[in-house]
Amino acid sequence: ELPNWVKKKKLPAEIKWVLLVCILSVMSSILSQHPWASLKSTILFIFSGPLVFITTQYLLKPLNNREKFLSMASLSMLLIGVFGIYEHFFSGQIFLFSMNPLPAGAILLILSAFPMILLSRGIFSPIKLLYGLSLFFCVVLIFLLDKKGPTLCLLFLVSYLIFQFCSKKVRLLLIFSLF
Repeated sequence: ELPNWVKKKKLPAEIKWVLLVCILSVMSSILSQHPWASLKSTILFIFSGPLVFITTQYLLKPLNNREKFLSMASLSMLLIGVFGIYEHFFSGQIFLFSMNPLPAGAILLILSAFPMILLSRGIFSPIKLLYGLSLFFCVVLIFLLDKKGPTLCLLFLVSYLIFQFCSKKVRLLLIFSLF
């Protein structure tokens, strides 16, 4: 049986996030110094990140199980962020379990979808501070990577968030302030 969103022809927010992160990750690889090698690594990360997310979304139908998965992924993102900061200060480079900083940027962009989904929900809880902290570490690490692909993708992601969630007046103000 097809999911309800296919029948109604309306994509849920989670699927939009995953598609956006996948597109930005591929764009990051294409803009790298060695696009073919980076693209191969990014495809591996895309299959391990968003594909797992989408699969578990349909395998874990109950909302409670899905929330646990998103929370677990977001908190593991916090641990990866702390490890990346440690790597930067003690070795001077950020690899995050690979020998290339570009796949590290791609995995940060991919994993940033999990805390963003949880933060975009309107209910406030103290654990949201940890989700925000994991997203903050992700952004800091992308800037510390000092690679143009992940940084450019992060800017596109922030502009998407602004245009998705800000009011029309704020969007117009931001557009006119750029000129």
